[in-house]
This record gives sequence, structure tokens and C-alpha cells, in this order.
Amino acid sequence: MRIVSASKHAAVLARLARQARELEDEKKANAGHAATIQRLRAELDQQRDRKPDGPVQQPKPAVGDAELQRRLSLALRRASELQQRLDELQASNDAASRELQDLRRGVAS
Repeated sequence: MRIVSASKHAAVLARLARQARELEDEKKANAGHAATIQRLRAELDQQRDRKPDGPVQQPKPAVGDAELQRRLSLALRRASELQQRLDELQASNDAASRELQDLRRGVAS
């Protein structure tokens, strides 16, 4: 059997008491967090009861729906015209690139 000095024994007891207090403080903090979570859940349930989630109503067509359709068709037509123009320019660019390469090959020969 080993005998421990009184100062070491007191230090160990003090550390044990400090850890016990810290553990108790953590338990109180956790209990406070749990109470807050429970309260917030209750508030959320109460709010959901006041405003229950119902089926989503289908929106009614707006008065300016015809104008929007017209604008959409114009935009789509313009987009297709721009795409055609882009295709033409791309083909022209490809032809010019091929011609330039042919000229470079002729000069290099």
C-alpha cells in the first residue's frame, strides 16, 4: 500500500470537485437547450395549426396573358433568325479560314 501526501490528495479532491461542478453546469446548459428546443417546436406546431398547409391553388391566367404570348412568340422568332444568321456567319468564317490556310500552304511551298 502506498501512502499519498496530503497536498496531492487535496489537489486530486479539488480537481474532482471542479470536474463535478463542470459536469453539473453542462447538464444544466443541456437542459436549458432542450427546453428551448421543446418551446420552439411547440411554437412551430401552433403556427402550423393556425395556417395549415393546404393544396396549392392553380393560378388564374393574368389579364395580360395574350400580350405575354405575343412577346414570347416574337422573342422566339427573333432567336431563330439570329441562330440562322449565326450559322451563316460561322459557315463564312470556316470558308475564309480554309482559304487562308490554302494561301499559307501556297506561300510556304
